[in-house]
Amino acid sequence: MYDRVMMNPKISIVVAVFNSENYLTRCLDSIKRQSLEEWECLLIDDGSTDSSGRICDDYASADSRFKVFHKENGGVGSARRVGIDNASGTYSIHIDADDWVEPDMLSVLYSTAVREDADMVICDYFEDIGNRSRTIRQDPGLLTNKNVIRGLSHKLPVGSCWNKLIRLDCYKKHGLNFTDGIDFGEDRLMLHRLLENPMKISYCPQAFYHYVRYEDKQTATNDYSESMVKKKIQFLSLVAEYSP
Repeated sequence: MYDRVMMNPKISIVVAVFNSENYLTRCLDSIKRQSLEEWECLLIDDGSTDSSGRICDDYASADSRFKVFHKENGGVGSARRVGIDNASGTYSIHIDADDWVEPDMLSVLYSTAVREDADMVICDYFEDIGNRSRTIRQDPGLLTNKNVIRGLSHKLPVGSCWNKLIRLDCYKKHGLNFTDGIDFGEDRLMLHRLLENPMKISYCPQAFYHYVRYEDKQTATNDYSESMVKKKIQFLSLVAEYSP
């Protein structure tokens, strides 16, 4: 049992949880195995109707670094918002409940951020499909805000927050947070908004994050329902406001 209370964790990990009982334990176990110990993990139970909420509570009971927030279902944007609102680390990162991470992810990203005094550290990631895994490079090239924004649509295929360690103060000092009701591309939209402000960006050419894709699982990418099409249109119109 880990019961040491940290006043100032180095990293706040935000995990939005909704009906994730089949893979949540794998995700949380990978967080517990981190070689860097000074972290807090904010588990945002977004109105789950399966055993996800109980699993979150069990981890928090065994390890004080896990903190659980139970809320009515409001979508992933609202869950991420609760996480950032309650985070207290120097840096923050998001991990999706159906994914998992390598043991040295936090340590390497944090040491890179401190060494280079970076506001954002981008790293590569693994794409796992069945028993196959491949490394996806995320090298943005020129480390300027404008180039990284451009890369979110071209060179950087994933506009996600889970392969980016971000200084928490970048949210706070610019009054930014995730938007309730934006549940498609909410992470890419947030990156656009963050990068409209001065930030020092670094790139770590290593993969730590396992992005798990299920061949038989419906995803937002291949969902063409009327509601999802409306969300995609809303997302694109919002991104246009922040694109150079």
